[in-house]
Amino acid sequence: MEVVFCARCGQPNRPEAERCVDCGEALSQADRVIRRHLEKGSAAWLSHVRGGAPAIKAREQAASEARMAMFLEMERRREEALAREEAEQRAKDRRLLLAAVGLFAAFLIGLAVYAGLALLGG
Repeated sequence: MEVVFCARCGQPNRPEAERCVDCGEALSQADRVIRRHLEKGSAAWLSHVRGGAPAIKAREQAASEARMAMFLEMERRREEALAREEAEQRAKDRRLLLAAVGLFAAFLIGLAVYAGLALLGG
């Protein structure tokens, strides 16, 4: 039976295995080349990424502030709309109350006139 030995730990593996059963190392030649390249360049890459971190942080902070400004504007507009609706409802209620008072006054005047006519005529 043919076996493939892991380049990292020496563990024998089945030929169709993609990774070492013991350490998880990639068994294909392409994976080994890519991993070796990443391991050799990881310090430079990490240094490069760390160097860009303040710019990324500043961009994220600016984006966060822009989102917060957008949310605050949405909230301001919502509160304005609610205030307008409340004012309109108060105006409708006021008109309805005035109409009810007017009708009640007309009813009382009509009742007084009827009572007066009944007294005079009767």
